[in-house]
Amino acid sequence: MVRIGPRLSLLLTLMLVLAGCATGGDTTPTETQTPTNGESPAASPTPTVEGFVATALAAGDQHACALDPSGAAWCWGYNHQGQLGDGTTATSTAPVAVVGGHTFTSLSAGRYFTCGLDTDGGAWCWGDNSAGQLGNGTTGAGGSSENTSEPVRVLGGLDFATLTTGQLHVCALTDSGDAWCWGAYASGQLGNAAGSSQTQPSRSAED
Repeated sequence: MVRIGPRLSLLLTLMLVLAGCATGGDTTPTETQTPTNGESPAASPTPTVEGFVATALAAGDQHACALDPSGAAWCWGYNHQGQLGDGTTATSTAPVAVVGGHTFTSLSAGRYFTCGLDTDGGAWCWGDNSAGQLGNGTTGAGGSSENTSEPVRVLGGLDFATLTTGQLHVCALTDSGDAWCWGAYASGQLGNAAGSSQTQPSRSAED
């Protein structure tokens, strides 16, 4: 048996008291610690809908869309401009099917609009059209008269390999690598000398 003298016993007691002060009197670790920089802990992801399976995702300003395994598009969120593509302008907190029966291979979401490529490379867009970003030859010019709540085919008869959206414009590449853009031009984002917004695809890097 090891005998502990009075001095050593006092020293051990002081060490335990100091250790308790250093941990705020609680030596039990907590599962969630608040960051020392003042930021709140990150929220844990939650499933969109239990059992909903997606193969691709695209997020806009206040809405999101996904492709299911069959290539059907589903969207949810803010829908004032028809960016969910379900034929309405009703906001939805759960995925709603994009109408038209299209099979898409990819999706891209802009600020308040969405575009997708079908299996033949055709481009389809829906939602806000204030700068001609739907590519169907019309523009709402800031109003809602030319917005559409269901997919419309982008004009020009072009087939694309990839497509991406900006805030108010769209650009896409053909299989040969040619770039075509449409929509807002205020900052030259169409990549050509068009000088104004374009309501259908215009060739980039072309005077």
